[in-house]
Amino acid sequence: RSKMSAPDRVSMSDLEGMGKKDLVDALQKIAPLSFLQEHKLNGKVDAVAKRANKDKVIAAYNELHDKGIFSTDEEREKEKLALDLEKTKLEEEKAAAAAQKAGDDDAAA
Repeated sequence: RSKMSAPDRVSMSDLEGMGKKDLVDALQKIAPLSFLQEHKLNGKVDAVAKRANKDKVIAAYNELHDKGIFSTDEEREKEKLALDLEKTKLEEEKAAAAAQKAGDDDAAA
């Protein structure tokens, strides 16, 4: 799997001059989904920009560049699909366990 090449890093003064919405948008275009979730920066740009602290968004941007972990839209989509599949599997297992327990309770009665 090929990794996205490192995008140009925006200078600190330029980051501070950007609007929070633009910062969130820029970060969401290059960060892996897991990174965005970890920093609570995934979701619709407007909603994230409303609740996020600008300094934390800048810190996350700098951390992303320091770690050199970038992701393409396609990679983020694959990551999301894998998470959705895992979530569905867990829900199915939970439902099966509940059905099994209900069956055991009926047998015991």
